Amino acid sequence: MLTVFGSINIDQVLSVTSIPLPGETVLGKKILEGHGGKGANQAVAAARVANGHFTVRFVGALGHDEHGEAALANLKANGVLPICEQISGVPTGTALIAIDNTGENAITVLPGANDRLRAENFTSAIQQETEILLCQGEVDIDQTFGAFAVFKKHKPNGVTILNLAPVPMALCSPDLKMVDLLVVNEKEAADVQAILEQDLPSIAAILSLGIIVTRGAEGAVIHTAEADPVIVESPRVSPSDTTGAGDTFCGVLAALLTEGWTLHDAAEMACKAGAIACLSIGAQSGMPTRDILTGH
Repeated sequence: MLTVFGSINIDQVLSVTSIPLPGETVLGKKILEGHGGKGANQAVAAARVANGHFTVRFVGALGHDEHGEAALANLKANGVLPICEQISGVPTGTALIAIDNTGENAITVLPGANDRLRAENFTSAIQQETEILLCQGEVDIDQTFGAFAVFKKHKPNGVTILNLAPVPMALCSPDLKMVDLLVVNEKEAADVQAILEQDLPSIAAILSLGIIVTRGAEGAVIHTAEADPVIVESPRVSPSDTTGAGDTFCGVLAALLTEGWTLHDAAEMACKAGAIACLSIGAQSGMPTRDILTGH
């Protein structure tokens, strides 16, 4: 079973001709509401590819509000088993997303209930059924590493995947010893190296599976301690919206690794899924199902 521990939001998506610079005002064309949050996005991407072959659970925190109920219903509709604490007096997380004519985006996140997610929400009962634990940098990083710590204590052979998006300034090398696979984009990779004052090969040596650096349309690069970097190609598309492409990559990657795919093959298919996701507006709307992705 795959468990995703992380954030869940309602997205407010604003289409603009260009993303405003500091001090600049631009006029929007339309606004849409959708479902998001890196954790929830990755769980949905994984569940669509799992297609009932195994369970995808999502552990998160929501407000006891209309947005929270809608977010829970969306997870269930996408085949995700939600294990979410609903907290009274705290709103469900919200993301404000501006998308320009090229599909590029700028995102501001209001965490809301996501700030209340605790490692304790990843209970021992869930740990025992989990083979792979997937986390991101969008909730309190101490709680994320706390979830990794209890998982590794109770299931030493369990696999941990961390998508460090965003990268916390409090990151330190000892924390990464609990991580088997790190997934970052090129900017995040630069940030991690600057904060840790180590290069990618040195960081990859800490991790049992290595580091995957995603590069958008250029695909991804797999870095391991044992071999030279391996480039994974991505299909070329004309994107409508890149929001959620990275989350699609992470969710599909984790799902296929849960099924026993090799790291390279899983990354190759995850690149394809990320490209497909860019063809639709919204973080989750373009995430492919298994038949679209694999042909069966």
